[in-house]
Amino acid sequence: MDMFALDSEQIRELGLIGVEELGEAVYHAWSINAGELERVVQWFRAPRVEFVGKHCSELIRAGRIGPVLTMAREQALLCHR
Repeated sequence: MDMFALDSEQIRELGLIGVEELGEAVYHAWSINAGELERVVQWFRAPRVEFVGKHCSELIRAGRIGPVLTMAREQALLCHR
């Protein structure tokens, strides 16, 4: 949770499903980046064309995990073909 700078209130607002989705997004990012921690962190912090220059971690802090999770799933599928 430190990587996303989420405070306890934001975590509560995400709820169980949001935390599970965040875990799945991290899992896919880990897989996409071959478990290299710095690359995983960069994956979440780099500005994304798909999100009009916003960072994945920025969307997560705003409670918008869905688009990040969808992108992570799609990239993981393409990566492992």
